[in-house]
Amino acid sequence: MLLSVLLLGVTALTPFVGAQAPTVTAENGVFVGSQTAIPGAPQGVKKFLGIPFAVTPPQRFSAPVKAPASRQVRQATNYGPGCPQIVSGNIPGRIKPLPVTPPPDSEDCLYANVYVPAGRAPLGGYPVMFWIYGGGFQFGGSSNPAYDGSYLAANHSVVVVTINYRLNLFGFLGSVPGVKVAELNPGLLDQRLALDWTRANIAKFGGDPDKITIFGESAGAVSVDLLYLTASPLRPPFRGAILQSGGYGLIGDGGALTTPNTTISSAQRLAQAVSCPWDASTLACLRSKSVSELTTASTSIRGSWTPVQDGGVTVPETTGNRIRRLGRGARVPVLMGSNANEAILFTLPTPTLTFTQLFAAVYPELAPYEAEIRAAYPVGGCSVTGCWPSELLAVSQAIGDYIFVCPAARSASASAKSLVNTYRYLYNRTEPTLPPPLNRAAFHAAEVPLVFGTQDGSGGPTQAAVSQFMMKTWTDFAKNPESPGIRRYTGVSLLKEILQIGGPANPLGGSQVDITVVDAYCRIFDKVYDQTDPAR
Repeated sequence: MLLSVLLLGVTALTPFVGAQAPTVTAENGVFVGSQTAIPGAPQGVKKFLGIPFAVTPPQRFSAPVKAPASRQVRQATNYGPGCPQIVSGNIPGRIKPLPVTPPPDSEDCLYANVYVPAGRAPLGGYPVMFWIYGGGFQFGGSSNPAYDGSYLAANHSVVVVTINYRLNLFGFLGSVPGVKVAELNPGLLDQRLALDWTRANIAKFGGDPDKITIFGESAGAVSVDLLYLTASPLRPPFRGAILQSGGYGLIGDGGALTTPNTTISSAQRLAQAVSCPWDASTLACLRSKSVSELTTASTSIRGSWTPVQDGGVTVPETTGNRIRRLGRGARVPVLMGSNANEAILFTLPTPTLTFTQLFAAVYPELAPYEAEIRAAYPVGGCSVTGCWPSELLAVSQAIGDYIFVCPAARSASASAKSLVNTYRYLYNRTEPTLPPPLNRAAFHAAEVPLVFGTQDGSGGPTQAAVSQFMMKTWTDFAKNPESPGIRRYTGVSLLKEILQIGGPANPLGGSQVDITVVDAYCRIFDKVYDQTDPAR
């Protein structure tokens, strides 16, 4: 989510001087991009930025509409605006000085970016990697320097597509009089239309539409999982999926899944805050308000805007793991994983957080298991993911396991047991150059710049080596999801190891780690998950 915390500066890319600008004729226009040299890469990259994939601006709170056919020539050398943002006030103070400034935003925001290797495309085209960013469905954008696909494209011969989608109340307003059930999640519909545009047009850029891998982090991984779970098992629009620190379990399967009825509260309070009635005219009234009026009101009422159940259009009507166990959804290989110390980034703003507060106010469903959790995470204790010398770090580790690590274990097992090729990883690299306690934690989103090769370089050769390992692992999966060169995960005792990235056994790359150690505490949290997803 907060990927820019790691980006103090990305190596400058050098445009080719005097080179003929690359030009592509797509269904909805003729796009003139740019060609750039990548230092140290075997080839350059052709970049096409700010390509509209829908009629833009979209009608507020409605499904996006496919961009019409056109032969208009458009310059594709600059990113489009980001969608309206609601940036969390909980960005830790110690990382606020870093560039986490949201991009210029506008409701005219439904744009895609395409990064293409500058070399000769293979017969049939390059594999395609389709990225969906995180940000809790509240903020984010494809122009974030962390998501620059140039390095993946130039070094590993894949086409990278990054997209914008509507966020917060503009993408997930929920149930309001006049909103169709099938359009309750415009933000997710934006993602699907962008994927449709990619399938229809990527061959013109040199990509293979039959070799698309979707990948995302945090809310982006939730989005990837929702695409995965609601796709046709016969012909899904992608052939592989990568979930980084997220999945449907973050909002469903015992998570905070929002139903249309529960969203009425936020929407009603929003309407009241901007002096709109709650009747047949509500939608028109909300559409008449300015972006700033709505975002200011949302902040004041602490509105909650996340995907809602919509009759199965974009969000399943049952748990994700039940779908996996039954062999429904996309029957394509999946790589999923989490970071060793996910939650430290979120607990830093509350340095006095205690287990007592955790059970009383944050996750009261864990209260019946207080004694077990305290015993499992003693102050001064350690595990394969590190040590927690303070109560804050112990609480952070428990939250990270509960929200990220153990749901990934559960989903991976359900997927593997339904005979889908499943691969699982644990990112466990720390960055000593960061301020404490981040310097001793593989926190949420820490891996993303390394996946894209956009890290700032402050970590030296070790950081660079891990980045090269991750870029190769991710692109090997995109090139051949059935056999990407890493060990398949079965979720049963026949194979008890998963891929650990950057851990003490191999700080420069990958090693195998026993799942019974990584998932040691999941037996506690399984008791909570089983209440909403009983069959395993």
